[in-house]
Amino acid sequence: MIDQRRARLGPSTERRGQETSVTREVFQRVAVSCKKVDKGEDVLRKLFRTLLILLIVGAAATTIKALFFFRIQKPGDPQPCFSREQAKNEGFWVRDVTVQPNTFQSGGKTYRLGEDWIEEAFEDDDYRVWFSKRTKLGWNRLCLRVPRYEDGAIELDYFDGGYAGSVFLYSKKLESGQYPTIQLHVRFKSWNSDEKIELETVVLKPN
Repeated sequence: MIDQRRARLGPSTERRGQETSVTREVFQRVAVSCKKVDKGEDVLRKLFRTLLILLIVGAAATTIKALFFFRIQKPGDPQPCFSREQAKNEGFWVRDVTVQPNTFQSGGKTYRLGEDWIEEAFEDDDYRVWFSKRTKLGWNRLCLRVPRYEDGAIELDYFDGGYAGSVFLYSKKLESGQYPTIQLHVRFKSWNSDEKIELETVVLKPN
């Protein structure tokens, strides 16, 4: 009888063992699948973080470029190049201009005028920031650089206005093909008083 019972229990125990083995294998496969899913989610999270960082950097760079390169200027008053070299490098230079004399003595001080040139007028369109465009306006500009002085500034009676930077830049609108020889008076205006020192009369002659 005992042997018969063992015979009956044997196959059942075997099946339970097989079922346990199968169950363990299923759990192992599920665990492996979960690990793969976790790794996939980690990859997606890293990719998302990278894209987010690139987006933030791009937005910041665009804002900085806009702040530094957008210029507030009056309509019809585009800003000129700030040097002869810049005008040549950017393709707007027309010709050099000789300034005589360009050095003056007064009150024990020396005053100077800088380089002078004629360039084609242009206008920047920075509306799209990264895809800015320059358009030539069909007229020229006479440009003259003047050094900055701590106690005052040089004034010129022929030029329309100036732009302040590392130096003062004076400009005068010229019609295309117009290269006049110009005579003008140079004065020095003190910051501390209304006094104006007459320096000399100079001649600007296109080369």
